[in-house]
Amino acid sequence: GNIAHVISLVCPVALYLKNKGFKVKIVVRKNASRFSRELYRLLDLPFICTDKAVVGNILTTEQTTIEHWDMWRVGCYGMYLDQVAFEGYQSDTPEKLFISRKGSRTLTNEAEIESQLIHRGFTKVYFEALSVAQQWSLCRNAKAVVAIHGAAIANLAFNPHQVKLVELLHPG
Repeated sequence: GNIAHVISLVCPVALYLKNKGFKVKIVVRKNASRFSRELYRLLDLPFICTDKAVVGNILTTEQTTIEHWDMWRVGCYGMYLDQVAFEGYQSDTPEKLFISRKGSRTLTNEAEIESQLIHRGFTKVYFEALSVAQQWSLCRNAKAVVAIHGAAIANLAFNPHQVKLVELLHPG
């Protein structure tokens, strides 16, 4: 259910295998979100939505340490996500983003923070209101990001720059 896990764990591996000539098909639950369906479509990763039993090959690795897996996965970012072309890419987006949140994750002092960031050239966005292509475009082009902790930060995997990130966490 967390799109950050899909972007950081599933997509780089699927794109790597597809690039190596493997026939890749992502299997998601029958009622997969519109967002996840759009994500796979934009990455040109074939997928099926089903709750039925699925038969196929399973990817396994001899490497069992998280450190090794993370190093390999992060390497895939540089090879695939930050270079992948996707329909709807917008090159003219702000370089400084303030990714805010609605609802229970809103900051209690958000007006004050927003005022300071706008003064410094940041543009406030709510990813909840944007399409996948818009989110990826914003993150691909960003040079500096201030974001409230959440899955939206995973979209920075599409950024080829050494983006500066300030992640705001709730004290709880």
